[in-house]
Amino acid sequence: MNKLFQSLKKVDFFSVTYSPAISDGFNYNHSSILGGLISMLIAILSLMYSIYYIYLWWTYQLLPKVTSDINKFRESDDFGQLRNSIHVKSAYQEGWSPIDPFKTDEIIIQPLMIDLDDQELNWKPLLLTKQISEVLSINLDINHNKQYIILFTLCKEDYLLDQQKCASEETKNLYFQQNGNSLYIEISFTTINPSTFEPQVFERTYPINIHSQAEMCSSIILHYQMNQYLIDKAFLFSTGQEEFNYISNSLSYPQYSLKDYCDRQFLPNTFGAFFVLFQQQYYTVQIAYPPISEVFAAIGSIISILFSVKFLITLLNLHQLRQDILDEVMRQYYPEIKQFKIIKNLFGKITQVRFKGLPVEISSYVGFQRQIHHQMACKLNYKNLLYEISRFQFILMSIKRRTEIEKVHTIGIKVPIELSVSKDSYVITKGQINQLKTLNLRNIQQADSKYDILTINDALILSYDYKNFELTSTLFSHPSKTSHENNQNEQDFYEINRIEVYADNNEEF
Repeated sequence: MNKLFQSLKKVDFFSVTYSPAISDGFNYNHSSILGGLISMLIAILSLMYSIYYIYLWWTYQLLPKVTSDINKFRESDDFGQLRNSIHVKSAYQEGWSPIDPFKTDEIIIQPLMIDLDDQELNWKPLLLTKQISEVLSINLDINHNKQYIILFTLCKEDYLLDQQKCASEETKNLYFQQNGNSLYIEISFTTINPSTFEPQVFERTYPINIHSQAEMCSSIILHYQMNQYLIDKAFLFSTGQEEFNYISNSLSYPQYSLKDYCDRQFLPNTFGAFFVLFQQQYYTVQIAYPPISEVFAAIGSIISILFSVKFLITLLNLHQLRQDILDEVMRQYYPEIKQFKIIKNLFGKITQVRFKGLPVEISSYVGFQRQIHHQMACKLNYKNLLYEISRFQFILMSIKRRTEIEKVHTIGIKVPIELSVSKDSYVITKGQINQLKTLNLRNIQQADSKYDILTINDALILSYDYKNFELTSTLFSHPSKTSHENNQNEQDFYEINRIEVYADNNEEF
């Protein structure tokens, strides 16, 4: 079971590594005023940019992702009937002529339409209940299987509806005698605005010239293009797409034929014809508005760029950290440095030095500091630390015998534990004074001991902060002893502080 637990520990992805602190406390981070100011600036800019970018996203001002693909119509495709609007304007609607060729009781130009899928191939009138000054509107419900021809011909009695009349010959002559008799066919197309996701309509105009003595007639073939719009406005995950189908464009192929050909091909006195049919393929346009996850990713990328300045500030902090540590080492070897009052600017440069109320020449202090820093730099690497410890070991071995030094491996500070008042459990005492009493009484059952028992303060006796702890060892001070007693105590020191080795029963899992 223990092997299994140890194996599980080895595959732990979340294991942490402890980094020893350079100075006081469990960890140590060096900070600077300049770094703090830049951190605040970056935080404010990041917050402002985040609010601004989220506002753009919330108000649909961000650019969506738009992809387009071409697909071929299949027999099984059913996009329903698509509405297409055609507006026909004459010079009368533009204010250039007093004669309206589409006036219900004086029709001069008659629009007709034929469905090529209709087996009877009958021309149907498009001029229904148009009122004076109104624009002629033709609304087609069309799909990709339909084909139409729209003619503009001289009025014929056979295609009149109720209450409709052809214009008199006099009115026709007056109309044809005008200059600039043209029809302007405006065909509407619909697309989706990717910024607002709303339909937007635009028109294309195709002119047809009307003249009684014209030798040519115009025929325009319109290949309608259908766009299938798939809109995704998901907040986080895509849950579905909205579908919209529109006639969004057309390819036009204008042709001009002899008037005699148009009269024989269509109807007599035909001035213009439109062939309306669909292209054999359609476009699928997918519009995806960025989800909130992409917004946060975009914000994070900009903030990462802002935080690139962290590299420079880190270099500054590392330099100042090294200087601070070297200053601390210098104060340990030169305690008088603690009496110097040193003032630095925002970048850590020394601007003023005072000693006992009097100024110190900055150049002399900086030169002295640089010299000491150069000497003490070796104190900051582990290699030098290990070397000095090894020298200390050799010095110790020159003073003590090897057998005595080997006994160090068997001693340690004992836990201040004692039996409770009821004698049915153990209690670990709290507080330095109580712990010291317990350690003494645990071994010799009396407070006044002639042995040097290791206590909790002894763990810090060589530490830099040892002087900051309240020393209570004086409570158990010992009287002066002779040389013989000291030698005897050296032998008893190892015995009284020996730690008995038991089976390891405190494994942590």
